[in-house]
Amino acid sequence: MFWFAVLFLVGVLPALINGFPLYQNDSGSYSGAHAIATGIRSVMPGLLAKPLFPLLGSWALAFVNAAFVSLVVVRFSTVALPHVPMGLVVLGVFAAGTPFFSSSIMPDMWISLAYLTLLLLLIRFSWIDFTLCVIAVMGHGLNPYIFASTLILAILFLRGSRGRAAKLIVTILFSSILLEGGISYLGRGELFPAKIGAAVVASKVINDVPEAYDRFCDRFAEEKICRLRTKVDARRSLRVDKFDQYLWDADLLSRQGPQDDTLTWNEFNAAGIKLGLFVLRNYPVEYVKKSLSEFPRMFRGNGCLSEGSGYGNILPEAWREVGVLNTDDVRSLARRGVYEGATLCSVLSWLRFVTYISAMVAALYILVFRSGALRFQVLVLFAAIWVNDTGYLFTSGWVPRYHDRILLLAATIVLLLINHLSGRRKHDKI
Repeated sequence: MFWFAVLFLVGVLPALINGFPLYQNDSGSYSGAHAIATGIRSVMPGLLAKPLFPLLGSWALAFVNAAFVSLVVVRFSTVALPHVPMGLVVLGVFAAGTPFFSSSIMPDMWISLAYLTLLLLLIRFSWIDFTLCVIAVMGHGLNPYIFASTLILAILFLRGSRGRAAKLIVTILFSSILLEGGISYLGRGELFPAKIGAAVVASKVINDVPEAYDRFCDRFAEEKICRLRTKVDARRSLRVDKFDQYLWDADLLSRQGPQDDTLTWNEFNAAGIKLGLFVLRNYPVEYVKKSLSEFPRMFRGNGCLSEGSGYGNILPEAWREVGVLNTDDVRSLARRGVYEGATLCSVLSWLRFVTYISAMVAALYILVFRSGALRFQVLVLFAAIWVNDTGYLFTSGWVPRYHDRILLLAATIVLLLINHLSGRRKHDKI
């Protein structure tokens, strides 16, 4: 209980110091202020925050996040890191920048918790960890796809427990999808309402491989997204390189239902699927080259999730209009900055970079020179980091927080190696 409390305090410390939880444009959908299953975001974060919202207001999800991280990390450390002091575990959590995610009104880092609970389940089954894993997978729309990649690793690299691991992963995935659909159905009468998914791909294709959009429209002029070519060309003339600009900034998206000169979410998603398939067939090299060239931009966050990382874009005062704030506490990131220019940001940036590089070195050492359960655990975490980064690069773009959210897994790789070496040293002394 002591270390849970310590991790919880560390988890909300950035928000407490700042005077307000970190937030981003999407935060209102996750805050717990609205009816469940509204909007285009995953429903579980808001569902968990909603009971706390009357008491905590906009702090609700930050407290949920901190408790979620603390619970999973303590459980994981007890089972998988018995030879690592908890103080070092807390340092690893901080070095990965996790407190800046748990202090935010966003569920970005839940994917890391999904993997930690999965490793626990592969060691020994627990209904508590199973439930936590299902909830974590539900944190973001891309999480199930990233998580599903682990199924391939289990089939290829696990021997004696291959079938058990595969069944477990599939069960978690189906449970998260069915629970998401069930909550959506109860909330709005639809199992799987329109999400943001493929619409981002449509914007990314138009931005990254404009010649593909032009050729697509030459061939399929009847497609609605091609009939809106004037708006696309007007935005293109500004010469802005921004993967999601055609989704948010080009006036292509309808805000008021079906219209002749805009696309609904369903229409935008359908266009994204068609454009994506067209690019894969005709411009795969160009799309891959453009996406991979932006990988270094994922490391450009200032360490404290400021505007450069996609946080701090809006004023909490503006949320009064949509009922997110119910107090007069309006000290905001936009007013104070997220430690903008502070020494802490520089230190944290370096800590994250060192954590990432250390994890890559530790992972390569274990994958080459070690075997058994440790090797598979590290393989899962190592692959998760790369699948997360490349998945976002190819579907959603290069926003640094998409990379930073997974760094808890990088810290875990280092801690697993320390646990292994420490355990061997203690065994040798006996």
